[in-house]
Amino acid sequence: MSDMKKPSPLLLLAILLTSPANVLFPQGASMEGITSSSSFGITYGTMHSAFQKDLKFEIGVQMVVDAAVELLIGSVEEANRLSMNPKLFVDSVFDGVERSIRENSKRVDLQQREEDILYERVMAALREQIQLLGSSLATTEPTPPVAPPTPVVVQPEPSQGTDVEPPTPPVAKPKTPKAVIPRRTDGYYISTFTHFGRASDGEFSSPNGGISIDPGTTWGYGIAVGLNRSNDIRMEVEASWKGSSAKSSKAGANDLEISYYSLMINAYKDFDAPFIDNLDLYTGLGLGWSVANLSGNVQDYSVFGNVPETGELAFAYQFMVGANYRVSDRLSAILAYRLFNTGSYNGYSPSVVHFIELALRMDL
Repeated sequence: MSDMKKPSPLLLLAILLTSPANVLFPQGASMEGITSSSSFGITYGTMHSAFQKDLKFEIGVQMVVDAAVELLIGSVEEANRLSMNPKLFVDSVFDGVERSIRENSKRVDLQQREEDILYERVMAALREQIQLLGSSLATTEPTPPVAPPTPVVVQPEPSQGTDVEPPTPPVAKPKTPKAVIPRRTDGYYISTFTHFGRASDGEFSSPNGGISIDPGTTWGYGIAVGLNRSNDIRMEVEASWKGSSAKSSKAGANDLEISYYSLMINAYKDFDAPFIDNLDLYTGLGLGWSVANLSGNVQDYSVFGNVPETGELAFAYQFMVGANYRVSDRLSAILAYRLFNTGSYNGYSPSVVHFIELALRMDL
């Protein structure tokens, strides 16, 4: 059996407006009340079709926006055709759509943040459509019967000039609110980052006693692939390199280099930032392994004074906190703080490194 074509909201509204009120609604119901109830039901039906299926949130929002705009246009056209005041129908459409979104969002499994995004987008689209309709919203009243002409008595004009009404100031077009981009709740992403920071002095063990080593400025870069597990939990695998030119106050210790090749597994929790759209805050923890190495020349370390250049496998951990701003529905810019450290390697006991990090994240 072939599928029946789904009627548009405009057609449904036209049917409801032109049908006898006592057939579909209680006796005595006004046309405005009928329009409001119809808009409420059609909006809920569209929301149910949009969000109870496996569709992206943005596609569902656009479906509801299109349906609401079509309802508004249809109500104005029908009001003009019936020589009725279109403003009454416009107010009724706004009332029905607004009530439907606020009362039915939970029924279609929308979270509060998603409900607010839907409400703002739909209301903004309706306001913009009113501006586009312009003169179509002028009050239309039935034409009164023509009365017989009244004799006109001509009065002498006063010597003063005729008063001229001041021009009506133009109505400023309301600013379209900035679109709120919802946070991804599923799917993979890839991110790349660079960071720089410093650490306190670490201790290097040599046969003739410990040597204090200043790691200097540490910088690095890396890449991560992650998965959004829910609305506020993410998991990712990260590969990175970090390095610095170190120095020591002890004579005979020179050409020191520190490096880390790390593979980490990170877990993050996201939070909505108050008062700022499209901004999230997050905190995260990472565990993994690093091929860590301290190389260079220390005269009393061995017969030849060379610290081995081959790294050692060391347990690594890190803690992250930052802010993520959604530039578009797929791209985000990140500013973060990262604390990183490993276990001892090559006889060196490092201190934690404090990083400032810049990153870009792309949803796949």
